[in-house]
Amino acid sequence: MRQNFYYSQQIFWLTTAFCLVCLSAQAQEIPEKIDFLDLHLRIDEQAQKMLKSQVRSLTESKISLKRQVQVARRFFPLMQKVWKKEGLPQDLSYLSLANNPLKDSIVFWFGLPKHLAARLKLEQNNEVNEYQNVVLVTQKIALYLKENGRLFQKHWLAVLLSYELPWDEVEKYLKIGKILPIDTPQAEVKITAETHPFILKMIALKIALGQEIKNAPESDDDLIVLNYTTPKTLQQIAQEYLISVAKLKRYNFWLKTEELVTNKNYPLIIPLPAKSPSSEMPLLAQEPTEKIYTSPPVATMHTVKQGETLFKIAKQYGTTLQNLYALNNIDANHKLHIGQQIIVYISGENIKGSPVVYPEVKIPKPNTAFLPEAVVQNTVFHTVAKGENLYTIAKKYNVLASEIVRANKLENSQVQIGQQLRIVKTIPQKITPQAIPNTPAKPTTLVTNKNNLRTISPKQVPREMTLLDIRVKFTEKAQMLIQKDISMLIKNNKYFHEKLERANWYAKLIEEILEEQGVPTDFKYLPIQESTLLPNVVSVSNAVGYWQFKEVAAREVGLRVDNQVDERLNIIASTEGAAKYLKRNNLYFRNWIFTLLSYNMGFAGAKKFMEENYDEDEVMDVKNFVIDEHMHWYVRKFIAHKIAFEAELGKDSTNRMLVPYYKATNKSLKQIADENQVALQDLIWHNQWLKTAKVPANKPYTIILPLRR
Repeated sequence: MRQNFYYSQQIFWLTTAFCLVCLSAQAQEIPEKIDFLDLHLRIDEQAQKMLKSQVRSLTESKISLKRQVQVARRFFPLMQKVWKKEGLPQDLSYLSLANNPLKDSIVFWFGLPKHLAARLKLEQNNEVNEYQNVVLVTQKIALYLKENGRLFQKHWLAVLLSYELPWDEVEKYLKIGKILPIDTPQAEVKITAETHPFILKMIALKIALGQEIKNAPESDDDLIVLNYTTPKTLQQIAQEYLISVAKLKRYNFWLKTEELVTNKNYPLIIPLPAKSPSSEMPLLAQEPTEKIYTSPPVATMHTVKQGETLFKIAKQYGTTLQNLYALNNIDANHKLHIGQQIIVYISGENIKGSPVVYPEVKIPKPNTAFLPEAVVQNTVFHTVAKGENLYTIAKKYNVLASEIVRANKLENSQVQIGQQLRIVKTIPQKITPQAIPNTPAKPTTLVTNKNNLRTISPKQVPREMTLLDIRVKFTEKAQMLIQKDISMLIKNNKYFHEKLERANWYAKLIEEILEEQGVPTDFKYLPIQESTLLPNVVSVSNAVGYWQFKEVAAREVGLRVDNQVDERLNIIASTEGAAKYLKRNNLYFRNWIFTLLSYNMGFAGAKKFMEENYDEDEVMDVKNFVIDEHMHWYVRKFIAHKIAFEAELGKDSTNRMLVPYYKATNKSLKQIADENQVALQDLIWHNQWLKTAKVPANKPYTIILPLRR
């Protein structure tokens, strides 16, 4: 048995080693043909052997390779934008790695050749080190290469070599055949063992890193470049873009002062959160089904019995003494008495199955809330074919790429040909109203007769309208698609009236905050689209509240999210946070329509959509805009919400008005309800962001008072 086991182990390791050798050999294969610098290269056998050795050296450490790829994946788009502007090939980005001194990271444009450094005239002083400004150096090199492109009649291999050598030496290499001539733009260029070593080095970099960079997962940050003509400190810029000064410095270490030097109009790199604040990175052209309804975390009360201590109570409820001290505003010296009520918070649980409970208040049983749709899961299996990646597969099945990753427990977004993937599709199904457990009872309604609601007639999409402070014209196909969305919105008359009821409550509050923040007031329709203006909506992406913020995004815009307060459920705080997010993104887009899209696709997704479908110069700072059938579904759906709700807001009589209440520190909701003579049930419903019995004192919080007119 032992001998058999030994041989089995030996065979296993030999097989494994053989497979690794095979994979390594396969990974090092050099193609006979490759596209590089917009040229078709044919590599002969001797050159292939030389390239194979170079590529093996570049990729021998997988950890170092991964780190280099991550850095290149982040910065290459900035360079490629410069190349595109000057009409140069995108592959010139590999030049920035020509003399990279680091194995586990990258120093771009390190060790510039002497002839080039003299030509660029970069400065280094007490304020700046221009050699470390990646974008500035790329811009200067682009102008130099563009000039050489004219000299060498766009023979891009010669232009590439002119980075390493003066142009007269490049001419010499052309004459002796070290760089073969190009007969026509479509002709193949032969790469031989006689080809200049620098050109071979650049081809090896493309082979080693090209596909890796292309397949690398997107960074959490998307980098943009801005030029400031007026003096600003890094602190001011960081505040403007909702990022830390430390993060700003990390991408702009060329700047040695705290104030931006503006005499040369330096490009400054701004790292912005790439992902959507509310959903997974959506790469689909169609609207996903994502919203579900759930309850916020809850609090419960404990009545002290004879012989009990705080330690025993903490142990009983699975919490800590520190939590009990904080929740009840007491310390270790506090003496309990029989009958005293202690607040206990259990994150995400409800010990006794009851809704949020406050002292001396009996909360009615949970009310019902209408769910517009539910989902039925259907599992299929997909075999990865040649040319497919995770995102094309996700698009094919109308699911999120992240859902495929979760369903198959993938470590990253890379898939292999022949790999079987489990696809879990969600199919919308109409359902009847469901009870939402652990949710405070719904407040008194505005609509007096639910059984005799007026029928909402579909509003027609106009030929043109003002949208987000832009005059918009629609093509006929766009009108048809938006009209279809409007019809779907009003299809269920009862459900539309419920949303309209909440819109009548909140619209004025939201509008005032948007106006104060300098954001178009049309954005008041966005939380209707995101959450139907219900505070306790949670998406499958774990986005929460009126504006559907995920936890990380909420903190980025200054919202508090912890076991005492979740400001995503506070209409005032969350609207202020959404306004900050939108205002920040519009500093780049300078077009509120694409800023709107960034709320769904994230900054990086909206930026990519704009760059792939529009000319930036034609959409930024415009007063007029044409929307056709190719506009993203999220924007079309927003337009449908604006048209449908704008015409109906204020038509139904209301006996309720929501008013901000600012003097809430250290008060319980019961105290506030008594002071202002409002129904505690209604007060709780509108303030589900508060998870403790009293409003914390660490900063000002706004309570929403539901007053009767």
